[in-house]
Amino acid sequence: MENIKLLYPFSNSQYQSFMQGLADELVESGIPVVAPKSIPMGIRLMVAKLEISRCFQYFSRGKNLIVLCGGYPDYAAFPFAYTNNIIPIIWDSWPKYWDRILDSFKRHNVKLAFFTQSQSAKYIHENLPQVECVYIPEGLNSTGYKKGKKLKDRNIDVLELGRLYEPVHCKLEKIALTLNISHQFIKDVTQKRLFDTFEDLAEGLADSKIVINYPRCITHPEMAGEVETLTQRYWECMYSRCLMLGHAPNELISLIGYNPVIECEINNIQDQVLHILNNIDSYQKMVDENYEAAMNFGSWKSRLSTIYEKLGIRLTDNDYRIIE
Repeated sequence: MENIKLLYPFSNSQYQSFMQGLADELVESGIPVVAPKSIPMGIRLMVAKLEISRCFQYFSRGKNLIVLCGGYPDYAAFPFAYTNNIIPIIWDSWPKYWDRILDSFKRHNVKLAFFTQSQSAKYIHENLPQVECVYIPEGLNSTGYKKGKKLKDRNIDVLELGRLYEPVHCKLEKIALTLNISHQFIKDVTQKRLFDTFEDLAEGLADSKIVINYPRCITHPEMAGEVETLTQRYWECMYSRCLMLGHAPNELISLIGYNPVIECEINNIQDQVLHILNNIDSYQKMVDENYEAAMNFGSWKSRLSTIYEKLGIRLTDNDYRIIE
C-alpha cells in the first residue's frame, strides 16, 4: 500500500478527543497529515444521511487516506473520500450502525478497516468478506492523568462518571445517605459533564477511591445490544489508580491477562461497598497492578505495530517506511 496519509480528526469536544490520542501517535511516527475541512457537524450528518460520500476509483488510484471516525465513516471522510481510498478506523460501531457501515464500505470500495470493537469487526467481515476487518483494542495515552494519593488518603468514596447504571446508582444513593459517604455523580439532568475540563476530570479521578464501571451493553442495551467492548473509561481509572467496581469487558481481560474490576454484587452492594471502604488499604496492591497493566497495554502507541503491519508500513527511527 503506497502514499498513505492521515486525515486528522476535526475537534468536536472540549474534552480530550477519544480519537486524538491515536491521531497524535500516527503523526509522531511520521505519517503525513491532511487537515480536515471546517464543516459544521449538522452538514456532516446530512452528508451521512443522504449517502452522497463515495469513492471515485479513477481519481483515487494510489492515494490512501486513514480516516478516524465514530459509527461509520461518511461524515468524517467527506469530501476527501471522492478522491482517496479511505482506510477507516472506527469507534462506537454499535449494531444499529452495522447496515450503514456495510453500505458505506461498498460505496467507498473499502479494502481494509480497523475497529475498536471486536464483535463489530467480526460481523462486518462475515458480511463483506472482501474487506479485511482488524480489531484493535481501544486505547488511551496516559498524558495528563495522575496516579494520585494512596486510596486511603482520597476524599471521594464513590464516583459515577457519565452514564449511570440505575440498578446500582439507586442503591448507591441510599447507601451514601445511610453511611454518610462521599458520592459524586451528575445530579442535574441538564448537566452534560460532572467535570467541566479535562484537568478537573484528571483531578477528580485521582481523588477517588471507588469508580463504578460498566460496559454500555449493560447500561444502555438499546444502543449496544450484546456488544461488550473495552472503552477508555477503564484506562482512565487504571491510570488514576482508582478501584473499579462493576463489570470488566472480556476484551480488557483478554488483553491484560486478568480481571482488573471487582464484580459488583448488586443485591449485596451496601455490605460490599462498606467492606471495601473499611478495608481500603488491602486494595492498594490491586490498583497499583492495574496502573502497571495500563502503562503496558493501554497506550495507543502499543497499537501502532498492528496498524502498520496491515498497512504495509515499517517503523524505523521514529519514521515510517513503505515495505517494498
